[in-house]
Amino acid sequence: MHRAMKAALPGAYLVEIFPVMKHLPTWVAPWKKWGLEWHKKDTEMFQGFYDGVAKTLVSWKIRTRTRENAHEDHQREGDYKPSFTSSLIERQEAHRLSNHEAAWLAGAMLYDYFLSSPMALNVIVFQWGWFRHSACRALFRFSKN
Repeated sequence: MHRAMKAALPGAYLVEIFPVMKHLPTWVAPWKKWGLEWHKKDTEMFQGFYDGVAKTLVSWKIRTRTRENAHEDHQREGDYKPSFTSSLIERQEAHRLSNHEAAWLAGAMLYDYFLSSPMALNVIVFQWGWFRHSACRALFRFSKN
């Protein structure tokens, strides 16, 4: 996640400032090789998560077909939990997504979840550093209630 957080910062790589650098050969631009390696690793990770949810969803559906009250079975067994990925799998054909695209969509949501919390915390800490007086006043008001 540290790599993703670093890459998500605006201006982290010169290619963002000078887009013409995209056309440089890999031996001149080592960041291209890193990017391809990261993409491969992330694809494997996202596909693994996606396949795991798909297998769980399929096995749960097979088990519940033979039982009358599937909801109670779901509550009792606890291995299947509705999620963004499970709903994506169920509606994948309607959205016309390949497995690769669906896995990356689910993975992007996962990255967003993990990246948004530290970024928000950084903003709060930064704000507190610059506006100490206002922050102390707000903290005092909240502590009085």
